[in-house]
Formats: sequence, C-alpha cells, structure tokens
Amino acid sequence: SENMPKKRYDMPRNMHYKNFAWLLETYATWDARDKVDLVVVGEPWHPAELALLAKLGIAGRVHLLDKVMDEQLCYLYNQALAYVSVSSYEGFGIPLIEAMACGAPVVAANACSLIEVAGPAGLLVDPHDGESIAAGLERTTQPGPERGELIRAGLEWAATFTWEKTAAQHVRAYRLALESTAS
Repeated sequence: SENMPKKRYDMPRNMHYKNFAWLLETYATWDARDKVDLVVVGEPWHPAELALLAKLGIAGRVHLLDKVMDEQLCYLYNQALAYVSVSSYEGFGIPLIEAMACGAPVVAANACSLIEVAGPAGLLVDPHDGESIAAGLERTTQPGPERGELIRAGLEWAATFTWEKTAAQHVRAYRLALESTAS
C-alpha cells in the first residue's frame, strides 16, 4: 500500500543488479515482517547495506550470512518459507533450482534468466515494485493450496535440470557451432 517503497536507496554501483535495497525496503514495510525473519546469504556485506538495515530499523530481523557450506545452504533452503531473488541480472540462477529441489517456493524477478529458470514453478514479480515483491512474499509464505502447489511444481521443475541434460545440450551447441563454421 502507501508504505511500499517507491524509490531506491543509493547503493554502490556494483550492487544495483541484485536489487538488495528493494528487497530490504519491501521487507521493512511488509506486514508479516514481525513474524518472518529474512536470511540473506552472500558475499561480505558492504557498509552501505549495513547502514540501510539500520536506517530501515530491521537489523534485528535480517540475518546476513557470508558464504556458507553446501550442507548449511541445503539446511537453509529446507527451512525457508520461500526463496526470493529479485535481481535484475543473473547469469543463470542455480540457487532457484537448488531452492526448488529442497522444497522452498520461489519468488523471482520477471527479469533476465530468472524468468526461464523459474519456469512454470516460480512466482514472478516486478523487481522494482515493492507491492509486487510483497505480494509474492505473502503468497509464498502463507499456508494453503497455492503454497503447496508452488512447492510441488518446484520439486517437479527442479528435477528436469540434470547434469546429463546439461552435458547433452552443450554437446549439441558445440556441434551446431562446428557445423556453422564448416559451411
């Protein structure tokens, strides 16, 4: 509603594509924030990000973790009410598939490769609209049939991503490239 973020806080230039500020702003104004903590895994945190947490008054509800071991990441995915990625740019988006494989419903930006990676199993949101992000958070964290369907669809979708399929697609791409250079 009127509390949803309308602007973006100034963040270092290399952090804009992750839209971390939008996620924090949305979380700070989301009605369910007092019931749901936000856990963020990533690189060492920039002072601007830490300052934004303090400015928004959510430092006690947001847990910033540096890199974690695979086993810890799997645990976090399994315990998550939802996995959220509102990046405006991602190379591929493997964490979405990992989260789905662990049974976490996914909220993803309707941008870049995330659209394809989330496929029919992710809930797509506008990464620059706090109301859209909040609606995605609300829909994926509330118990009920929609959440259950997102989890089921995510498990099925994640199962379609295999190393064998990836290798076969790479071989096909290389063959096509060789054929086109031969002609």
